[in-house]
Amino acid sequence: MRFRRFLPRLLTLIVPALFCLALLHAGNSALAQNNQAPNPLADVAERLVEWDKTLKKTEAALQEEALAPAEIDAATKDLGAVIAGAQALRTASQQAAQSVATELQSLGPPPAEGAPPEDEKVADTRASLTKRQAELDGYVSQAQLTTVRAQNLVAALGVHEQGQRTAFMLKRLPSPLKPSVWLAAWDQMLIAVDDSLTAPQRWWRAIAAENLEGIVLIGGALLIIVSLGIAWQIHLFLRRRWGPNPTIEEPSHARRILAAASMAVSDILLPCIFLGALGLLVGWIVPIKSDFFSLLVRGATLNLIVFLLVSGLARATLSPHAPTWRVIPVTPQGALQIANKVTLLAIMVAIFNMVYLMGTKDGPIAPDSFTACNTFLRDVVICVIALSLLKREYWAAPDARLAGIMGSVRRLLIFVACVSPLISLAGFSYLSETILIAVTATLVVVGIAWLLRSALLEGLAHILGAEVTDEGAAAEPGKAHALRLSFWARLLVETVLWLPALYLLLLFYGLSPALLNLIINRAVGGVQVGQVNLSLSDIVLALFVLVAGLFIVGRVKRWLGDHVMPRSRFDVGLQNSVTAGFGYVGSIIVITLAVVTLGIDLSSIAIIAGALSVGVGFGLKTVVENFVAGILILIERPIKVGDWIVVGGTEGTVKRISVRSTEIETFDNASVIFPNSELIANAVVNWTLRDRIVRIVIPMRVVPGSDTKLVRELLLDCARQQRRICSEPAPTVLFKRFVDIGLEFELRCFVIDTAYVNQVTSDLNFAIDNAFRAHDIDMAHTASFIRPKPEAPAPVTEPVNQPKPSGPIAREE
Repeated sequence: MRFRRFLPRLLTLIVPALFCLALLHAGNSALAQNNQAPNPLADVAERLVEWDKTLKKTEAALQEEALAPAEIDAATKDLGAVIAGAQALRTASQQAAQSVATELQSLGPPPAEGAPPEDEKVADTRASLTKRQAELDGYVSQAQLTTVRAQNLVAALGVHEQGQRTAFMLKRLPSPLKPSVWLAAWDQMLIAVDDSLTAPQRWWRAIAAENLEGIVLIGGALLIIVSLGIAWQIHLFLRRRWGPNPTIEEPSHARRILAAASMAVSDILLPCIFLGALGLLVGWIVPIKSDFFSLLVRGATLNLIVFLLVSGLARATLSPHAPTWRVIPVTPQGALQIANKVTLLAIMVAIFNMVYLMGTKDGPIAPDSFTACNTFLRDVVICVIALSLLKREYWAAPDARLAGIMGSVRRLLIFVACVSPLISLAGFSYLSETILIAVTATLVVVGIAWLLRSALLEGLAHILGAEVTDEGAAAEPGKAHALRLSFWARLLVETVLWLPALYLLLLFYGLSPALLNLIINRAVGGVQVGQVNLSLSDIVLALFVLVAGLFIVGRVKRWLGDHVMPRSRFDVGLQNSVTAGFGYVGSIIVITLAVVTLGIDLSSIAIIAGALSVGVGFGLKTVVENFVAGILILIERPIKVGDWIVVGGTEGTVKRISVRSTEIETFDNASVIFPNSELIANAVVNWTLRDRIVRIVIPMRVVPGSDTKLVRELLLDCARQQRRICSEPAPTVLFKRFVDIGLEFELRCFVIDTAYVNQVTSDLNFAIDNAFRAHDIDMAHTASFIRPKPEAPAPVTEPVNQPKPSGPIAREE
């Protein structure tokens, strides 16, 4: 709760800081380009020639039938440097050309034909500036051409790499249906086993030839001991700090995810660090190049680490022996079975990977027959284990929506597990492997992203109090603010999690990294619109400057109105004028900064404003008046969408606000369009300007002689029983006056939202009528029936002689 109260102050400090950083980034980008070394305008001719050579070299390389992945990466890197240099040259040339154009404009127009010649120095300066401007314009054109050529070549390299990947994936190997393929694979297997068994001896002889036995033995022992010591301390720290706590009976979802992650890391940390240290010693520290044993050790280390990660995460998330700390929704029987079968599946995949690695002594790819048989056997084993793993009784979902998702995923996995052996049996071993990798990567990436999302959103709801309902948020403005902030925070969490996940999945699905990066760079780099380059990064930065700037202006405006202006002793009208004027000026400045951040020349805006001013004189006065009024409404927000307002004789809800008009929907479901100028010029009653709480008054009359205290208590009880009536301010009952036919009361209470006024009024009337009937209290009106009160019998007395009436009374008798 303290954090929730402190959150607005924290945002007041963080948002201005980020706003200043954004402005500094936008303002210093040009300075950074001007101050970078080398100067973009230095040695332009030489750099243009060098870039042209790089482009022609890449074009010649693309004419070859196949390029190695390393060659594609190197060419892509060189082209990236060319693109960066060309863009820097283009930006610097445009800025210099603008400066030269300004200097030429300061000289004025050249003398007209037949006019006296201008001063010789002025003429020389004009000629020099004109020549420089033409030169800079040429640089801009050449830089733009170089950039386009380089981007096209990067795209061509990406397409080339993608074609190679696709061809390799669709390469058909010998089918395992042929017995000769198994015989050839068996012979190759025997050779691979022999090479693998003799590899350690050859490696040790190479170590002895280099006199590195002492380094290997002593250094390796020290490396492994130090690594294990550090790993043990981390293991203990993770278990104590974030592991399962038996004192917590019902841990939250985020706490279970954190415990599962810490347990998985702590359990696999020791063996992983040991294997990592061993692989580092054999593969990287000892300088024995092109050694098959080092390749085997690195492959075995990687496969064992993956196996430990998979098995450790499976047991940590499934938690077979501690159901309260289980993260994945499975049945108690399924938790242990799934954990064991996932471990078995990881073991079998690691074994088949090592068998394939043993056949790669003579090259990065094993022989075709060996690969075909190994892949087919692996797919059959994966199919058998997966089918036993995906039994319906093992999986349980907490709700129907998640049950449908899990059912669809389970059916998809069963289909893939059954189809992959058939694909490899047909000879498409690499296609089968690609499908399995893509499906596994999808499960892992989406699963991790989903768990992180659940944990982050749960923590977000705890911090911001987003678990409140809409009605509670309407009744409490602080919680409504938390809900609005929660929406943007959720949007940020979704974006941060799913965009990287999508990028990884595209890579796992076989998309070329060069092609994918080119698409992203073009999306982020933007498009050229006239003299302005609109990029995604600039648009996001400009939006942030706009939102953060308006937030700062709003906070400062509120501070002026609440703390500064009341102490100035100005009249209230002047205080409001100063505060509103600051808001208008601040908003205009923020919008200008956002436009400048986009790189738009303000002179273009001046031209547009001049054209509008001319149009006003030709009959656009009303349009501009409504436009300005709409801008004022959107900035000042005297009304907003969803408000309940009364304009003239029209009453309804605001449905849409545009810069020209405002749409109001009446309670008869009719839409009324008001020009914005009428809303600014005329009085408007807004029932929901500050909040949606509204007071209702229910008047009533009871017959004389009723118990007024009982009436008051009954009315208050009826109001307290309504869940949509605010407890603060509390309902009140007023005894208004005595009238001829009864006693007048008023029940006054506040409803949490204007949408419930009619319903709450009706419910209160029903409740009051039932309560009065139950307690024999009669309502009074002009024709009401008054229940007679029982009276005591009159005392028996002797008749007394009284004078007879006279006058009109006597005549009536």
